[in-house]
Amino acid sequence: HRIRCAIGKSRIQLLMGYSHEFDDICRIDAVITYLSNALHCAIMGMLVVYCLKDVTFFSSNHGIPEAICVILVVILHKWKHNSLLSIFVGTVVYMLLVQMVF
Repeated sequence: HRIRCAIGKSRIQLLMGYSHEFDDICRIDAVITYLSNALHCAIMGMLVVYCLKDVTFFSSNHGIPEAICVILVVILHKWKHNSLLSIFVGTVVYMLLVQMVF
C-alpha cells in the first residue's frame, strides 16, 4: 500500500506538483482499510448479540435451533471464510428448523 502511494505521489509531483492532496488520499485509504477490517468483526458481534438476545432456555425448544445454527455458522465460516454465505445458510437452516422441526 505504501509503495503504491509513494509511486503515485512521485508521479503526481512530477506532473502537477501537488503532493499534499495525494498524502490526504493515502491517509484516507489507510483509514478505510482499517475500518473495513475492524467494523467487520464489530458488526458480526453485534449481529450475534441481536439474534440471541431473546433466546430463553426455559421455553419449549430450550434454544436448540439457535444453538444448532450458531454452531453451523461458525463451522461454515471457518471452512469457507465467507460471511455472506455463513449468514445466509444459518438463516435458512434456522427458518427450516423453526417451521418444520420445532
